Amino acid sequence: MHSRASKTSESSLSTQASISVVQNLSAIRLENARLMEEHGATVALLRRREAELSSVEMHVSEARDAADALQAEVQALKEKVARREQRAQLAEREASFLQALVVSVLPSSMSVAHCLISGQLHC
Repeated sequence: MHSRASKTSESSLSTQASISVVQNLSAIRLENARLMEEHGATVALLRRREAELSSVEMHVSEARDAADALQAEVQALKEKVARREQRAQLAEREASFLQALVVSVLPSSMSVAHCLISGQLHC
C-alpha cells in the first residue's frame, strides 16, 4: 500500500506542478501580450513625435529663410534710404549755394538797376 500512496502522492505533486507551470505560463503570456501592446503604443507615439519633429524642423527652416529674406530686404531699404538722404543733403547744399548766389548778386544787380534808372554811368 505504501507504494500506491507514494504513486498517488507523486501523481498529485506532478499534477500540482503541471498546474503551477500552466498558471505561470499563462501569467507570462498575459504579461508578454501586455508588454507587446505597450511596445506597439510606444512605437506609435515615437513615430508620431518623429513626424511632429520633422514638421517643426521644416517650419524652422522656412522661418529662417523668411528671416534671411527680410534681413536682405531691410538692408536694401537701408541702403536706399541712405542714398536718398545723400541726395537730399546734396539738394540742400545746392539750394543754400543758389540762395547765397542770389543774395550776393541781388545787391549788385540792384545797384546797376539803380544806376540805370538814375542815369548815372559810373556807380
